[in-house]
Amino acid sequence: MKKALIIVFLIMTEFLIASGSSVFAQERTLPAFFALSTKERVYIILGEVPEGTEGFYLYRKGPKDKEFVRLTKEPIKPTRDPILFRSMIGEDWDWVKKATRGETEFQVLRRILRDKGLQVAFSFVSLKVAKGLGRLYVDEDVEFGERYTYKVVFVNILDKEVGSCQKGVVVKEARIPEPPFDVKAHPGDSQIKVEWKYHKLAEKFEYTAVGFNIYRKQEEEKEFKKINKVLILWQEDMTYRVDFDVKNNKRYTYYVTAVDLIGIESSPSNYSEAVPVDKTPPAMPEGVAAKGLDGRIVIGWRMNLELDLSHYNLYRGRNLQDEFKKINKEPIPGDIPYYEDEDIIPGKPYFYKVQAVDKSGNLSRLTSAISGLVKDETPPDAPTSLKAKVSEHKVTLDWGQKTTPDLMGFYIYRGRTKEDFMRIVKLPVKDKNFQDEGYQNKGLVPGMTYFYGVSTVDTSYNESKRIWIRVDIPDDEPPATPVSIYARPTKDGKVEVRWQAAHSWDVSGYRVYRGKDEEKSKLLIETGESTFSYIDREVKKGGKYYYYVVAIDKAKNESKPTPKFYVTPTDITSPPVPANIKTVYKKKKGVYLSWERVKVEDLAGYRVYRAHIPSGVYELLNPEELIKKTNFLDKEGKKNLYYKVTSVDTSLNESKSPEPIRATEEEE
Repeated sequence: MKKALIIVFLIMTEFLIASGSSVFAQERTLPAFFALSTKERVYIILGEVPEGTEGFYLYRKGPKDKEFVRLTKEPIKPTRDPILFRSMIGEDWDWVKKATRGETEFQVLRRILRDKGLQVAFSFVSLKVAKGLGRLYVDEDVEFGERYTYKVVFVNILDKEVGSCQKGVVVKEARIPEPPFDVKAHPGDSQIKVEWKYHKLAEKFEYTAVGFNIYRKQEEEKEFKKINKVLILWQEDMTYRVDFDVKNNKRYTYYVTAVDLIGIESSPSNYSEAVPVDKTPPAMPEGVAAKGLDGRIVIGWRMNLELDLSHYNLYRGRNLQDEFKKINKEPIPGDIPYYEDEDIIPGKPYFYKVQAVDKSGNLSRLTSAISGLVKDETPPDAPTSLKAKVSEHKVTLDWGQKTTPDLMGFYIYRGRTKEDFMRIVKLPVKDKNFQDEGYQNKGLVPGMTYFYGVSTVDTSYNESKRIWIRVDIPDDEPPATPVSIYARPTKDGKVEVRWQAAHSWDVSGYRVYRGKDEEKSKLLIETGESTFSYIDREVKKGGKYYYYVVAIDKAKNESKPTPKFYVTPTDITSPPVPANIKTVYKKKKGVYLSWERVKVEDLAGYRVYRAHIPSGVYELLNPEELIKKTNFLDKEGKKNLYYKVTSVDTSLNESKSPEPIRATEEEE
């Protein structure tokens, strides 16, 4: 349960959390229920209930009562209707849906009801949700100043008691939680960390705060506003949140309040102020290039996108080992990303680096050095030929080249097409061959087609036209396994199989297999790449089947299978009531019952019930296993007792209850 609670809290908070921890102290457990009072009512809220609990009855003993009086005619249970649940919780629906990551009302309610930890956590956040989950009872028939004792009886799905506990409470003014203390706001860059302290968790939970609200006010605002949409549940050693909805150089004031189980909020904590400051340098300018023209070198780069950009500085060196010095006397405006260097000697190479500066004076990293030369604007000849060889998903290129006196090397390009490509070498390649080993030297993607281009580069960084060659990488690797598989029985006794897509680019479809017990699996269907579900209609209700899915790629390579998912087909249709039920009391032997066989394909057996009066509580006489025959002897049965017989199918659907039959006496 603690693990589930942690997940919920991480999802619901709108602020950055450094790490997870349990809601309460690690060695503590929640009480079975809380009894909290205000001046006019008493709130009963469930905590950590016994295993198997489906609902609860509530009893109360007041100052004038000698015994407990039951307040609930029927057990209080969770709402099973998704649409009704959404209506009951009203405006809380948005955060509940977000916390459960459900798409529909049905998904949201199903995920909550499957996880007791979610139910506890959500009930702490909202009384509306607690009511919808059957975890809340509000007693308004109480008198101020009087003491009442409440007893909660937990029952399972069969309305059988699985545990009980009781607790006393005096109706009085609601106790207001103590406010947090030592609240501190720590400024950062476009963020403020708000932290606070709170007293240690008490041994008793009745008046312990379960969460906190954070309030914020900007310096020009008159009133504080709560910035967390959902209550921040209390986690010891986790009393902080980070506010990212702030602007640098603005003053913000914060305070924190504590909130208890029934929504009573404490007075504000101490106030704390903070001013976030811009400490983030601008991005390093990109696309820096230099070109010599008519006795000058023009250095250009792509414009930075920062809104607070101030200007650029340009640094120059005579070689890569030389000290680079700033050459612009005035700042280069942020919207003019180029500079003309006229203080040069023609025929000499120069190296340049660019730096961006924002309005707060933060400096970017210097770019890598690029060279510029005034002379030689004529590009060299392109390579004369280009060949490619593929081995182990790696491509080796070889090319020919005419004699070029100022040859520096060659640029290598790779892309999916000749129009969409990128250079894959930082510096010109010296040799007339090159091996592309792919990303992190792991080879190219199997089954992918690439286009390689090679161009010549001279010492002035003039580049020739590119020559191209197409290279096909053999597809000899299977695709990734589908992420997950899930199978469930449908209402009509079939099986629905669902899976998540495999994370491979060349997946062309999926194959669904089915097996039974230890039998060899059978291919059911091969789907397209965008199909992720299948209904298996060739199954028998009550049988145990397993399913798994594999992905296939365009070369028909088959992935490893998903883990087997076992499922037993069931339905929701109840079988007919047994007909012609007869009872006979035989002295010293008991009551003998007989009935006609129910004729349905998926019949599993029968259940026999007994009661002292027709409208009484009927006791199940065969709780351990179903009766397979169409007769039964109740050795403890007596004359004038009442009996009912129901049928049960393999999906554990039980027929309707028939009219009770009274045992009559038969002579020996």
